[in-house]
Amino acid sequence: MKLKDILMSVKASIAYLEDESILERQYQFAFASDLMSDALALVREHQEETLFITGLNHEQTIRTAEMLDFNVVIFVRGKIPSKETVALAKANGISLFYTEDTMFQACGKIYEIGVKHS
Repeated sequence: MKLKDILMSVKASIAYLEDESILERQYQFAFASDLMSDALALVREHQEETLFITGLNHEQTIRTAEMLDFNVVIFVRGKIPSKETVALAKANGISLFYTEDTMFQACGKIYEIGVKHS
């Protein structure tokens, strides 16, 4: 599924876009958690094709995404990343988006259009 279609399904806004071409990139998987330790322990493959969905609006989220080679983070519950978080994402080539949806709603919508669990 193209990233732009996934973002449209959850009515996501752009917080930081590394490269506009990423919107045409295919993503097959998603991982959702507010516990960065879960992400580090459970995500083992397909990282470059995986979206990271979280409500944890913190620089540690970007550090975790960078360690896992995620290049897209979608923040839920209307959480807009801070300037520091955006700066860290920019330094690591990670695009950031946010949606008003809860994590449950976002995951349901993304699953409904064909994205699988990582």
